[in-house]
Amino acid sequence: MKSRYMILLQCLIVSFLISVGVGQEEVDEPKELKLLREKFLTRVDLEMKPLRELYAKELQKLEDQLVRDRKLSEAVIVKNEKDNYRKAAGPSAPAVAVIPDSVDKAKSAMKSSVWLVYAAEDKKREQLLDTYHFVDEKNVYVFSSKKSFPWSVSSAKKASIAFISGDISISMDFKTHTATSVYQDKKYTIYLAGKVPKE
Repeated sequence: MKSRYMILLQCLIVSFLISVGVGQEEVDEPKELKLLREKFLTRVDLEMKPLRELYAKELQKLEDQLVRDRKLSEAVIVKNEKDNYRKAAGPSAPAVAVIPDSVDKAKSAMKSSVWLVYAAEDKKREQLLDTYHFVDEKNVYVFSSKKSFPWSVSSAKKASIAFISGDISISMDFKTHTATSVYQDKKYTIYLAGKVPKE
């Protein structure tokens, strides 16, 4: 009988040690998993943007209708839903507040921004090729290469990234939150996904 208790006790001790991680090597997440997750979440956010905007508009319409119908207590409930939704969803557009008209303003507008890269012919944005995160005024992190590269702005609408085998030239259209780029004679379309908030 005693041996059964000892076996049970040993099993409990081993289970406890496994649950707290004793004897296990701690392994960091693979970089590929982080990249895949970032691409996925960025794509989901981009695809959800029109639906979020539609929901916010419909909430506003409902609130206005309830006010016109003098159903004020119900209108307040809808207004609270709309306000809470906007806070949770964050900004509805990754818009650049002011369209840059100088090199410095363009550089400032690009700083902390994240752009999604697609082949120029991929109009439906079905295959994300790369993501650029303009970390600061000197460095852009290119997700496909898992490295940062220097970047510069030559005019209010032109930028370039000093990439592996030559420059990536970028022509920006801040009004539409898009850009076109050329690298090794191949054209790409780039979409502004948003800005990374400052910590």
